[in-house]
Amino acid sequence: KWKLSQAFKKILSFNDLKNEICPNHNRNDFEKESLIVFPERRSVDNAELICKVHGGELPVPLNNSENKIMAGITLRYISICKEEGKNNIIQPYMWIGIHSYNNLTTESGKQIWKKRITNEILNYDNWEVDEGSEGDTCARMQGNGKWRDTVCKKTTKHCTICDGLADQIFSLRGLCKDTEIDRRFVLINSFGATPKYEGLFSQIMKDTDHVGRWVIGGRLEKSYGGYTNPTENYGYPIGRHQWLIKDPSCEIYEDILVDLTLSRCTESEFTCSNGYCIPQDGRCDFAQDCSDLSDELNCDTIIIPNNYLKKVPPTNATHPESPLTVTLNANIMNVDRIDTIHMMFAVTMEMYLEWKDHRLSFKNLRSGSGQNQLSDREVKRIWKPDVSLNNAKIGTLQCSDLGINVKRENEALPFDYSNNVEDKIYQGRDNSIILARKVYVEYGCSFDLRRFPFDTQECTMNFTMDSAKSKYVILEAKEVNYHGKIMLLEFFLQSIRPILFPISLTQSDKSMVIFEVVFHRESGNMVNTFFQTFLLCLMAYLTLYINLTDFANRFMGALTSLLVLTSLLASIEENFPKTSYFKNIDIWFMSYIIFIFIIIVFHIWVDFYTGHRDKVIDNHHVVARQKKRLACYWNTLGKTVFPVILCVFTILYFILSMQPLHS
Repeated sequence: KWKLSQAFKKILSFNDLKNEICPNHNRNDFEKESLIVFPERRSVDNAELICKVHGGELPVPLNNSENKIMAGITLRYISICKEEGKNNIIQPYMWIGIHSYNNLTTESGKQIWKKRITNEILNYDNWEVDEGSEGDTCARMQGNGKWRDTVCKKTTKHCTICDGLADQIFSLRGLCKDTEIDRRFVLINSFGATPKYEGLFSQIMKDTDHVGRWVIGGRLEKSYGGYTNPTENYGYPIGRHQWLIKDPSCEIYEDILVDLTLSRCTESEFTCSNGYCIPQDGRCDFAQDCSDLSDELNCDTIIIPNNYLKKVPPTNATHPESPLTVTLNANIMNVDRIDTIHMMFAVTMEMYLEWKDHRLSFKNLRSGSGQNQLSDREVKRIWKPDVSLNNAKIGTLQCSDLGINVKRENEALPFDYSNNVEDKIYQGRDNSIILARKVYVEYGCSFDLRRFPFDTQECTMNFTMDSAKSKYVILEAKEVNYHGKIMLLEFFLQSIRPILFPISLTQSDKSMVIFEVVFHRESGNMVNTFFQTFLLCLMAYLTLYINLTDFANRFMGALTSLLVLTSLLASIEENFPKTSYFKNIDIWFMSYIIFIFIIIVFHIWVDFYTGHRDKVIDNHHVVARQKKRLACYWNTLGKTVFPVILCVFTILYFILSMQPLHS
């Protein structure tokens, strides 16, 4: 059922009402409507503050016409602002926005006066006789329009008149959207009394029956209203204060204490509790912009509803039938260690878990990374994903929380007058929460050493979502970045990439993300080993060039090479895990050992034909000569065949070792 006031709201605009209240408001800057009187006595500094908080300034008449207007308004407050003046004449006094510092004078000796706001030298004055040149530094106007100087002391108090308030709109913030109380007001004079804030259908005025109380009342409707808390005493209701409000349209049927803000600040500004305006960016920026420090109060980032359950994960706001997606980003800072014997590798990384919680709202988010960090108290009150590194070695995980931030990804909601504080509100469904952790962890990895030292190892880093089953929350890998050195001590990092692990393969029905890390061994550190074995084999081969009759040196030279090669193999095997299969390096050593062993056997074979053990018998000298000739033949053949076999084997070995291994 439409009420009369609601019907009027459809018909009238705020400008319509302002034209009715102030029919000639579109005039020059210094007119009656522009001048608002605050008829309480206060010092000049406080007078300047009351004007400033309302968006005005102490007036400075610039000609006789303006001076006459101000004097006329001053006279209308003679009953409140009267004082005994010069020659015992009773006059009302109002502060003028001029001052004189350091007794500055002109060349003619006249005292120089300047505007308080712009510090411009005054070109017009209307001083009383013998005034304006006595060394005082402040000025006031009498009801007759004449100016008098006075000292700028806190004890010197006069009434205040403010200029520049004709176009100031004052917004009332903190009531529900359906309230019948006006949200916008103008300040007008109540001649002979305190000014009042006039709205379309309601007004805010001083309660004459209670000292210090201001009331909100309707012109047509009497079912709603409110007043300032009688336990507090304010000069004016500008700023943020507590009101006792009754408003059935907001389902407030009895007087309830409500925080309301009456402010001239625009939607791009923040209202300090004392009524002053600062840029919205000054809200919660760790700098004290408000003189009462209210811009740095209540700076929590998160708005948590009363029915919020931190143990229950949020649903997917975009697709309610789908599980919530938690995105994993990883910055691997370094691969700290790769241990082939213990089959593990250690990494230091930063993990970033990103998700959206549509149940939450955020305040005053700033653009840029890490600008919106949550406090420890806020972190404890919200749901957070729990991710485990389930293939990490037990007791090796070291974790340090880097905090939780909110990333601003969308614009704030439209300005809402139902909030008494001008905080920019952002929806949780449109802006992500990011949990950051720095982790040192050692992962187990089943090294395949069949191609050692030409092996490539594929290891995994497993991340499992432990907070909920996959039908509620899934973990997805967005990106993984490596910031360390590619060339490691024994390996170089070939690649890191995320792998989508099917949920059907997980035993606990929990979402899992796997990062595959590929290391390729640098075989350069094995060059020394290959070179040593080759030299030992060459030394064994060179024994073929020792005199055929010197069997002892030929045999011992080859045998020494064999023994050294065997001990070299044993020392290398100590630095690698035991395996049930042959490694490439085993094939290399075994082949060279067999090669040298064949040379030793070959020496015995050749020695058999040298005949140096045969007794010299005349009947057999022909046979001995034939055996020695045959021994030379076999020795020469060995000199040719052995290097060919060694070179062919070595070439084939390296070619086949470089081929990919097929399981």
